[in-house]
Amino acid sequence: KRIDLAILLALMDIAKVQNSVDTNILVLDEVLDTSMDNEGVESFLFFLKNGFKQLYGDKCIYIITHRNDISSDTFDRIVALKKTKNFTIIDKIVEMQP
Repeated sequence: KRIDLAILLALMDIAKVQNSVDTNILVLDEVLDTSMDNEGVESFLFFLKNGFKQLYGDKCIYIITHRNDISSDTFDRIVALKKTKNFTIIDKIVEMQP
């Protein structure tokens, strides 16, 4: 999974340089829920918050996960969803302090 994520981020750079294609949004859907151990998750989140965000400050990163064991201070905002009567609704939005 670490290699997949490294390739994904490298391809973003290549697309920007080769094709002048750039986006300001990065959606990572359940990348933390699959075959990555806790150390890998912590390392990846640290990289996103400190390395990636330093290089690409204009990017909005959305991480969709089912994990509850991730430190909430890793994120700027947490949107918790829940399913009620076959509909997904926003349960709560928590703004984190900088």
